[in-house]
Amino acid sequence: MRVIIKYIFFIIIISTKIFSQDVDTLRDTNAESISRLYYIADIKIIGNKLTNEKVILREMQIKTGSIASDDLIRYDESRILSLGLFSQVNLLLVPVDTGFQLVVLVEEAWYIWPVPIFEIRERDWKKLSYGLGLTVRNLTGMNETLFLGGVLGYDPWVSMDYTHPWIHEELHLTMQGKTSFIKRKNKSRRSITNSQNYTEDVFFSEINFGKKFGIFHEVNLTAGFQYIKVPEYQPGRTVSTAGIDRNIYTAIKYRFDTRDFNVYPNSGSFLGIAYQKQGMGESEVNYHVAALDFRKYIQLSKFIFGMRNAIRTVIGSVIPNYANSFIGFDERIRGLYYDYFEGHTSLVSSFEFRFPFIRNEIVAFDFPLIPKELLTYNILLDFHLFFDAGLIWFNSQDWKQQKMIKGFGAGFSIVILPYKSLKIDLGLDEKLSPQFILDISSAF
Repeated sequence: MRVIIKYIFFIIIISTKIFSQDVDTLRDTNAESISRLYYIADIKIIGNKLTNEKVILREMQIKTGSIASDDLIRYDESRILSLGLFSQVNLLLVPVDTGFQLVVLVEEAWYIWPVPIFEIRERDWKKLSYGLGLTVRNLTGMNETLFLGGVLGYDPWVSMDYTHPWIHEELHLTMQGKTSFIKRKNKSRRSITNSQNYTEDVFFSEINFGKKFGIFHEVNLTAGFQYIKVPEYQPGRTVSTAGIDRNIYTAIKYRFDTRDFNVYPNSGSFLGIAYQKQGMGESEVNYHVAALDFRKYIQLSKFIFGMRNAIRTVIGSVIPNYANSFIGFDERIRGLYYDYFEGHTSLVSSFEFRFPFIRNEIVAFDFPLIPKELLTYNILLDFHLFFDAGLIWFNSQDWKQQKMIKGFGAGFSIVILPYKSLKIDLGLDEKLSPQFILDISSAF
């Protein structure tokens, strides 16, 4: 437990130092652009047919009456694109009598998606889900999202989710409500008896309120109810001997994000800290989950360096196996991508050197009866080298006695905005055994 606390404090101290440097960098101008400063007399937004101007302006560091540099203009351009509302974003300077007018030129993406759902669960192409859903983005022009849908196949589910990122203009409050039911395969090998796996029935409903402090800081409070049922009770499958765990949970999360572009960052940092208490009142369920995720990106000449460090730990006198930490599902080590590891605490680190080939290449098609917004894409392509490492252990084990899991390799990333990303990697383990990896999401 002490090593976890020391690690968390170390990451917080280091990240706080880096974050202060990030913010200072955004405010200041480097030596290369010191001669290119612009007084912004006015900001004009063009192309936002549905999106409220406030949604765009609150993502920008540049304000009317401020001094902007070329770097800051590019940064704000990426921040607006990160909203996922636009297929194209361009910030242009127009000279005026009192300085410059900053023109924000956007092209809105398609917002209503009554489309089939095809999912690759747990980053495994053998675990496919398929169904139908309706996603409505930017419902009233304030960047809200409403989702209704369900899938069959692996881990079938139905879900309803509503997110509003700005429910109170002056207080900068956010809100999200979600209700889901899922029949999911048990992940824990400790719960399997006689080589027969089983399915858990899981229902949860939660509401989340957040408070934004500027454009970088956000704190969220969550309250929810969880129901988990297994077909047959065995020790470890549930806390309750009836084979059904019911409990209220609460959570608090802190997020700091200075990344220029959250899908494919070129610079900036990210820190996420979360604490969740499972079980309130007289519930038999009573354990704690803490997690930390730290990411850093540095643009250096011809390449981008990215790193990620993440920790998740579960603490309690009785911890059900479904609450354990895992490497080999959503968290994976490339090079040992298809291997499975289980414990109460997991540490994962990733390092990448990215060499971009194509940046912000606009590709548009024209087909009859299909809206232009559905056929306009922003393409990015890179070659990257990576190194991943992980460590996982149970509370009863000495973490210093556990073997580190390591893998490395190279590959390509293809990002198609505002929709999907694809990674094609060749991973190697310590014995140099190769494996081909096709992943629809970035490692970090």
